[in-house]
Amino acid sequence: MTARETQPGRAAAQSVAGDRPRDLTAFLQTLGVRATAQRVVILQSVRDAPGHLTAEEIYQQVRERLPALSVVSVYRTLEVFGQRGIVTRTRLGERAAQWEWRMSNAHHHAVCQSCGQSQEISGALFTDVVAQLQHQYGFQADLHHMALWGICGACTAVRAPTGS
Repeated sequence: MTARETQPGRAAAQSVAGDRPRDLTAFLQTLGVRATAQRVVILQSVRDAPGHLTAEEIYQQVRERLPALSVVSVYRTLEVFGQRGIVTRTRLGERAAQWEWRMSNAHHHAVCQSCGQSQEISGALFTDVVAQLQHQYGFQADLHHMALWGICGACTAVRAPTGS
């Protein structure tokens, strides 16, 4: 972030990020982020992706349009976007951290420790947990995007002992 960029807070990004705006230059400017060509192309790659991408995957996608772009610039740009609440960073298994457009509704991932499969699950499942954390501990949890680890149904079925 440069000195010219302001800190409008995550609430502003959350209110518009889920909409997947067409004009990314205006979108970034609305959030007080300098809209360079690099940033717009990187954000377009994330916005248009059907799911999560690693920084390396984003770099591979955008380097045809911006051959002088370095992978370090992609990482730095994603960090700026993450700080502003435009994208979220998640670790799903053994792969590198993955980035995704911050959706307006909370969603989470159930990740199988056996096969690595990841399944999206609703954020509504955690409403009571958030309320309990606030009530019992005074803790305000930000459960917008997280990964839960366990064993999926298919792997559980394979591991289940057979009848004797």
